[in-house]
Amino acid sequence: MVLIGEKSAIPYIAGYIAGDGHLVLGNNGIRLSSSKKIFAEQLREILSYLGYKSSIFWDEGGNVWRVSFYSKYLRNILTEKYGIPAGAKSKIMIAPVVAKEEIKYFLAGLFDAEGWHELDKNKYIRFRLKMANESYINFINSMLLNMHIEAKSHKRTDGSFVVEINKQREIKKFLQNIILLHPKWRQFYGYL
Repeated sequence: MVLIGEKSAIPYIAGYIAGDGHLVLGNNGIRLSSSKKIFAEQLREILSYLGYKSSIFWDEGGNVWRVSFYSKYLRNILTEKYGIPAGAKSKIMIAPVVAKEEIKYFLAGLFDAEGWHELDKNKYIRFRLKMANESYINFINSMLLNMHIEAKSHKRTDGSFVVEINKQREIKKFLQNIILLHPKWRQFYGYL
């Protein structure tokens, strides 16, 4: 996926922050997190492309790489348009209204942040995304449906909620429509 301007990069960053980032309380700080330094550097490149200077540092307590920057402009977009609150957000985030042309970028950011892949019955690929907020999972499910990608959702025993794509034809549709940037997904683009 080529992120061209704000029309694709901002929805991607918003989706990523909705999953694995946060708005710092009390100032215009924005932080994105990744367990992989190489991907944190890629996030930093996207921010640089948008004109933001950022720093990368290892957060020992969180056991993740953090990409940190400041922007009142982007923070306002993230809160007003995408409904991302400052501080702890997982259970209080409201589903945003995402324009049709932004859905694939927003979902790419979310799946890069919170998604994973696994084999079902040691045979079939399955993509999953987990969050603590049931209404957000329902929102993700409806966005996938708007793209004609069939998914299902359920509650886990730990109280979290999962949306999953497990039919192989739906996985192929997902990969044809949503280009994921995180290295964990690269192997699947040969799957098409």
